[in-house]
Amino acid sequence: MKIELTKNETDTLCAENNNKNEIESFDDILEIVGSDGSFQHRFNWLFNFAYAMILSMTFMNVIIALAIPEHWCYIPGRENTNYTVAEWREKTIPKEMDNLGQISFSKCKAYSLTDDNVTQSCNNGWEFDKTWYESTIVTDNDWVCDKEVYVTHSLVYSRVGEFIGTIVLGSLGDSIGRRPVFIVTVVTMTITRIVMLFTTYSYVVFMIVSILSSATLNSGFQSPLTISMEIISVKMRATLISIQYLGWTIGICILPLIMWVVRRWDYFFLITTLPGLLIFIFYKYLIESPRWLVSRGEMEKAYVQLKVIAKYNKRPLPDDFMDKLNCLKNKGESNYGLSSLISSWRLFKNTLVLCICWSATLMCYQIFIYNVTSLAGNPFLNFLFQALIELPSNLVGKLTCNYCGRRFVSLIAFMLSVAFCVILLISYNWKISMLTIGLILVVKFCLSCGVYVLNLQSLEVFPTCARQSGTSASFFCAVAVSSFSPYITYLGTQYDARIPYVGVLILALIAALSGSFLPETVDVQLPETLEDARVFGKDQLYWDFLNRKNSKYQKAKTTDECTAVKDVKV
Repeated sequence: MKIELTKNETDTLCAENNNKNEIESFDDILEIVGSDGSFQHRFNWLFNFAYAMILSMTFMNVIIALAIPEHWCYIPGRENTNYTVAEWREKTIPKEMDNLGQISFSKCKAYSLTDDNVTQSCNNGWEFDKTWYESTIVTDNDWVCDKEVYVTHSLVYSRVGEFIGTIVLGSLGDSIGRRPVFIVTVVTMTITRIVMLFTTYSYVVFMIVSILSSATLNSGFQSPLTISMEIISVKMRATLISIQYLGWTIGICILPLIMWVVRRWDYFFLITTLPGLLIFIFYKYLIESPRWLVSRGEMEKAYVQLKVIAKYNKRPLPDDFMDKLNCLKNKGESNYGLSSLISSWRLFKNTLVLCICWSATLMCYQIFIYNVTSLAGNPFLNFLFQALIELPSNLVGKLTCNYCGRRFVSLIAFMLSVAFCVILLISYNWKISMLTIGLILVVKFCLSCGVYVLNLQSLEVFPTCARQSGTSASFFCAVAVSSFSPYITYLGTQYDARIPYVGVLILALIAALSGSFLPETVDVQLPETLEDARVFGKDQLYWDFLNRKNSKYQKAKTTDECTAVKDVKV
């Protein structure tokens, strides 16, 4: 039965309830239906763990598929001689200085068949080392030498797709709902990744499909995480981030092992993409965020979702539950999308800081990922080790940020990244590969810890009515800026292998300094309205990193103060 109350009736009822200290915020509603029960656990492990694991493989598979194996010019005629491949290569391929400052065989030049003192380009194509890969997109299409930049462009176009999709789907998440955006994301990403298998014959077509595929990537992680963040208790937030990071990490750990076994990029693509279609099996377990529905004043729909949560949590609903829920109706806000992020100076400042932090951090992370296939040794183990290091960093981030605060852990993590980057750059001169790889893992550990905390802060700073728009805006800026990260990696492969880590050092320093201006969010209630966001962190001192007593913000007290900011102008 649909229950409608007039504004005066709602105000009177809310005043009575508030006098009884019953319903002041949506968190009070969650206490009734359960904020840490069986429903939340099932939802988190299904959509923030299992699906994060699947989506991380789909997200990252193109990077391994674009790997560039060792290659050299193909010179016909060896079949008419007794030379081995190594002997023929020694005879026909000149040597030159590589990006590590070492002398190695040229990848793009060969001796002329008529004059050994003259070199020429690879007129007859290339031979590829098949030690690790039977085929990649690069080997199938000869994207090497003059065309090697195609690989970099492919990664950049993927970032362009993320750039477009993040802001569009993020805004849609706050306007049409988290659930439909998640479904569209998973289905679109799965289908377009499969289509990419048949488009490498045309570089232009491949790029277009790549942009479409990448457009849905970030919202695939954001949507279920946002739903979970809005239906769990305050103390479970860090655990929630850990669950999704665990799924992400396991997925990218499995990824290189699959390619190591199948060795062909087309089989690899199918294996790591098709599981996304399992969403149709588990769709019935995917709810819409009741907190988001309440923020829009859709109380009947919110009641349906809350009833599902209460059922699985075995919490009987009181007879006046709908009346209690209606107390929040006048506190709901209309959705203004991105314009709400500039409705107050403090919210705008926090959004700007998060944009800077995410831009610097995402660039660092992508530089490490893109550069992994350029490291010496087994590329699959290199990828695996860099993925595995995120497991302990996730655990350390969870434990420390709950006890030491988000700001302090973020600052220390990024500053340690800077310090070890300095040592890493020096170690390259020693040419000790094991030491270099070890230091890379240490830097990645520190960065991953910082990413964990930053992800948590992003979801805690923004109010309910703008949470997905806010996080999407941060990723929007980050993806735009990080579009240059493939070019930084490209400079490292072409000129000097230390260039990417110089970039990481500078970017980590920017992330450390900018992140220190975010408010502390440990153990505080999520801001629900734009008014809450306007005063969030106002009473905190910049140098007070460890004192928790200043981590509470003053919530608005009256109905008018909790009402939406109705006159937001761009």
